[in-house]
Amino acid sequence: MSEDESETDEEECIMVRAATSFFRERERNRYLSVIATYIKTFESWQLMDDNCKMSVIKHLDYKTRCRLERCSRADSKLVKNVPLNVYGIEFMEQSKETGHESTRISITIEFEKDANEKFELFFEQSSNDTVIKWIRTSEYFIPTKFSLTIEKSNYQEEAVKFVEKWMKKCKYGISKITVGMDNFPIETSNISFLPNLKIVKMCIENENKIKKWFEKFPEELEDVQLTNRTWKETSIVVSPDVIDSPQIMNAKKLFFFNKIDLSGELLFQLKATRFSFHSDRLTEKDINQFIRNWTNGKCVEEFKEAVFWSKEERDLEQITSGIELIQWDQTFKREYPEFWESFTKYWTLGVCYQVKSRINPFHSISLNFTGRTVSIYVTGKAKQVNGVKYTRYRIP
Repeated sequence: MSEDESETDEEECIMVRAATSFFRERERNRYLSVIATYIKTFESWQLMDDNCKMSVIKHLDYKTRCRLERCSRADSKLVKNVPLNVYGIEFMEQSKETGHESTRISITIEFEKDANEKFELFFEQSSNDTVIKWIRTSEYFIPTKFSLTIEKSNYQEEAVKFVEKWMKKCKYGISKITVGMDNFPIETSNISFLPNLKIVKMCIENENKIKKWFEKFPEELEDVQLTNRTWKETSIVVSPDVIDSPQIMNAKKLFFFNKIDLSGELLFQLKATRFSFHSDRLTEKDINQFIRNWTNGKCVEEFKEAVFWSKEERDLEQITSGIELIQWDQTFKREYPEFWESFTKYWTLGVCYQVKSRINPFHSISLNFTGRTVSIYVTGKAKQVNGVKYTRYRIP
C-alpha cells in the first residue's frame, strides 16, 4: 500500500462512522417497530418467559412502560426490574435573579441525547403546600398547562425526592447531569454512584458540595462545566482543591465560567483536548510554555482548543517570545479565504498568528489575541495528495 493510500482522510472517516451509526440505528428502530406492531396483536403475551418480556420492555418508551405496568402485578414487577433508559437529569433553582418570575425548581428528564424526548416540571411553594406544574403539548402542538398540589410539604424536599426517584428508576445509569440546587442534601442522599456518567454541569457555588457530588462521579468524564445560574460575573474563585480532583484533571473537555486558581503546574497536567477558563494566576510564561509544548509534540494527544481569560490585558510579546510566528495578513487572507471566513464567523478576530509544529511543519495552530483573551486552536492539518504534502486549514 502506498503512502497516499495509507493516509485516510479524517473527515471521511468521521462521515463513514456517522453514516454507519445512522443506518444501524435506523435498522434497529425498524426492527423494534415491527416487534412493537406484532406485540400489540400478540394475544399470548403471558406465555412468554420473563427474560423475553424484559428484553421487550427495555426498548419501550416511558409512556408505554407506564401502560404496561398497570396491566397486572406481574407486569408491574417486571417493568420495575428493567432500568428505564434516561439520558440526562437536570435540576435547577430559578428565581428573579436568574430572570424568572418566581422562586422555583425546574427538573428536566431527558430520555435521549439531542432529541425532544423529555419532560420538564416546576416545583413551587404555595403557602404550606408544594405545587408542581408542567405543560403538555397535544398532537396539534397546542400547549396545555397542568398542576398538582402536595399538601403540607416543602417544594425543595419534594424536588429532591423526585430527582432521587428518577435516579432509582434508571438504576443510576444516566450519562448527563446538571446540578443547580445549592441546598440539595447530597451528603445524606440515597443517590448511588453514577457509573455511566459522561457529561457534568455544576451550577452551584459551595465547593464542599461540588466535591461531594464528584464522589458520585467516575474519574473519567468527557465534559465538565463549572458555572453559575445567572451567567453574571462573581467574586468566586474555584480553588486548587476542586481543580485537582480526577474528575477535572482527567476530563476531555473543560469549561469554567467563574475564576479558577490554576497554576502552571496544574495546567500542564490537564488531559483535556478542549478547555476554556479565567485564571489570573497563570502567567505569560506559562502560556508561552504551553505553546512551546505543542510545537515540540509534548501537548495532550488530539489537543484542539484552549482559551485563557484574564482580568488584565496580556503581554503579547512575552507570550510569543522565542516562537516562530506567521502573521495573518492580506496575503494569508487571499490564500485561504474560506478558512478566514469560517474563523471570523465563529470567533472575534484579533491579532492572529499561525505557529508551525517542529515535529511536522504541515501541522499548525492559530493564536488569536483579543484584549484579555488568548485563544489557541489547532487549525492546520498535514494532508497529502499524489505524494505532495500540504496544510489544510479547518475549524477544530
